[in-house]
Amino acid sequence: MDRVNGTDWVDIGGGRRGFRSQNAAAGIAGTEVTDVFLNSVQEELSSVIEQTGAELDPADNQQLSRAVQSGRLTYATSAGSAANLTAAITPSPLSLQAGLSILLKAGDPNTGPVTLNLNALGEKPIVYDETGLPLEGGDFGAEALLPLRFDGTNWRLRSALGFFDRRYNKLTVPTATVFYVIGPIGNDNNSGFAATADKGFATVQGAINAISSRYIVPGIVTIRISAGTYAGFNVPTSFISAWDIIGNTANPAQVKINSLTAAVNNGRGIRNGGATITLSGIEISSYYENVSNIGGNLTLKDLNINMPLTTDRGAVASYGGRINVYGNIKVSGNGSTFLDATQNGTIQLGYADAAVSNPTAINFNGASFSSATMSSNSGGSLLAAPSVLTMTGSATGKRYNVYSNGTINTYGGGANFFPGTTAGTASSGGQYL
Repeated sequence: MDRVNGTDWVDIGGGRRGFRSQNAAAGIAGTEVTDVFLNSVQEELSSVIEQTGAELDPADNQQLSRAVQSGRLTYATSAGSAANLTAAITPSPLSLQAGLSILLKAGDPNTGPVTLNLNALGEKPIVYDETGLPLEGGDFGAEALLPLRFDGTNWRLRSALGFFDRRYNKLTVPTATVFYVIGPIGNDNNSGFAATADKGFATVQGAINAISSRYIVPGIVTIRISAGTYAGFNVPTSFISAWDIIGNTANPAQVKINSLTAAVNNGRGIRNGGATITLSGIEISSYYENVSNIGGNLTLKDLNINMPLTTDRGAVASYGGRINVYGNIKVSGNGSTFLDATQNGTIQLGYADAAVSNPTAINFNGASFSSATMSSNSGGSLLAAPSVLTMTGSATGKRYNVYSNGTINTYGGGANFFPGTTAGTASSGGQYL
């Protein structure tokens, strides 16, 4: 299609050609409307109607609306094999652009990962919309209707209720609930049931993704990590009730979790988006936060927090998330803050009652904090009772910073309870108790 291109057209902004009305009295000529332009408009509109299979009807002025309403222009029936689908829509896209949506009628049920080659524009994987992971066998049946949207790299299968049902109905209970991550000699496509090259996972993230996509577990899943250095990881919500992720509790420095650039795991060592997790026996270093807990329940036990960058915070609980800190914790580096309870998050250091005792011993190994050792703000709450918490070593910087209706409760520990070289501050409704 083209804009009007007859004589006496006018620029209607940005170099776009437009119409001008004739004013004979003022000697202003109107824009010439050529047969080429009129035919272009006619065919552009008519083709939309005719490509849906309808015939033009001079008595019906709603054919264009019905053509768009039908969805026929983005509907296709698949061909090819179960794993490598082909299909075509009319008119053919010039290229695959991010945002392109189609409704695809499948042929046979899928038996595993699937690709789609639309209008011979190239094979692209079909992945789960919510995780970006490849499909698994049985995700759709014969003649299923698949709502797909291209993201620039993959076709994403949108989260229709039927697909959730089929996907989660095939989750099984594993034969064992202890899995192993063994580094480069492993493979994230393995079972994870033994610390051997033919069974162990290669990465922590690969293990979490595989377990989440395969199983439903009403109890605890344990992941044991062999010595080595691993990239940071994210634990999404799933049908795993709780995770116990363990390195070397006797020597946490043997199992390192590193996210030292903003590009690795969004600069977070460990991200929790709502799961229940216990982390122990690892040493975490990151760009932004060693541990980011949003809305979940996370326990840190017998591990090292290393903050090599001033952008780094040791652990952050936010948006209703809770972090419990137990056991022996070693803190080092030059970060922003060790612990930060924000946006209604809660951090508790140690716990004891008549039946349970979980004391905490924190060693500040010459750590330096540009903001404060401890922080609470925006409705956050940090709880640290002297009866269950001991702190040794030294730290440089402000002892605490509590503001914007945050609370730090030391249960009478006093203003100098936390290590630091300058006094703590409370402002803007913050309470230090």
